[in-house]
Amino acid sequence: MEGGHTLDKPGDFKTITIKINGKESPIQEEHKQTPKKEENDIPVLEKSPLHAVEKATEQETAAAQEAQEEDEFEWILPEIEDDELKEYTIVTQSKTKKGKGYKGSPLKGPRKKGVLPSIILTIFLAVLLGGSLGILMLKMVISDSANEPSAGPVTEDTPNEDQSQTGQASIDLPSITTYMVQAGVFSTPENAEAEAQSMATKGVPTKVIEIENNSYIYVGLADNIENAKSIGTQVQSKGIETFSKEVAFGGPSLSELQESDKNILELSPSLYQSLLETITTASLSNSIPSDRLDSLNGQLEKWNGLKAAENEQVKQIKAELDGASENIKSYGEKNDATLLINAQQHLLNFLGVYNQLK
Repeated sequence: MEGGHTLDKPGDFKTITIKINGKESPIQEEHKQTPKKEENDIPVLEKSPLHAVEKATEQETAAAQEAQEEDEFEWILPEIEDDELKEYTIVTQSKTKKGKGYKGSPLKGPRKKGVLPSIILTIFLAVLLGGSLGILMLKMVISDSANEPSAGPVTEDTPNEDQSQTGQASIDLPSITTYMVQAGVFSTPENAEAEAQSMATKGVPTKVIEIENNSYIYVGLADNIENAKSIGTQVQSKGIETFSKEVAFGGPSLSELQESDKNILELSPSLYQSLLETITTASLSNSIPSDRLDSLNGQLEKWNGLKAAENEQVKQIKAELDGASENIKSYGEKNDATLLINAQQHLLNFLGVYNQLK
């Protein structure tokens, strides 16, 4: 149009894009088109250029306002979209929790899961602590109960236990003089033992006894020197050189003995002497007189009534004298010369122990 200005919109429609659930949906908004005016309706423009400039300014301002509204509208939509996406995310997580077996709120599952183990752990610790304290208290009670009577009866019994080990009895033993059949003397016990074993194979009793740092081999014994020589002659017939002599054994003073040990030691020398006389008679005459057997049996009856020995050396003394008496009894029944050799061996062993009493 000549002499005037026509201001039209760039288009008749406006497109708005909204994103819902990840999909874009275009919305078109129709704008009303400003009716065109006839040339006759705007005479002012022809007549006044200033009016035309003002009109153009108003249209530009309106266009700017519409652009601002469009910008503001597009800025609001992302906030709504974020809210919807957040809600969608929460729903998805709750479904996933249900798939793992949780019922209701997902916060209730772990809370219930940790209650039972914590209760069990608490109970276990309580039982353990209580049991430990109970055992400790029980030990304290037992120790107290054990210590209380120790001040009374236990203290009284303690001396008795010491007495059973050492004793309070004492005795002065006499030396025993015997007539021995000697077969050799050595400076070392080893050589003497070796020679004695060789002699024993010839059927004679043998015993190595140490006297004054010398080792003597004895192959027989008797109640006097003449009988000792006679028994020596019997041994020589088996190829062993001998000579007879008088020897004294023992005679120590002993203390800290039990009464039973003291009683055995008191009767030992006299019983030994009776056994020696009986064996000597039987070895030389091949018989035992009845009066001698009666005297020996009287002694053995008292001997067998003694209490058992507690000292080890005293036990050996009693065992050897018991062995000699048993062999004499058997000899009276069987008249076997081997039993007399065994009886002499027990008496030689007795002298070896008696000589070492301390």
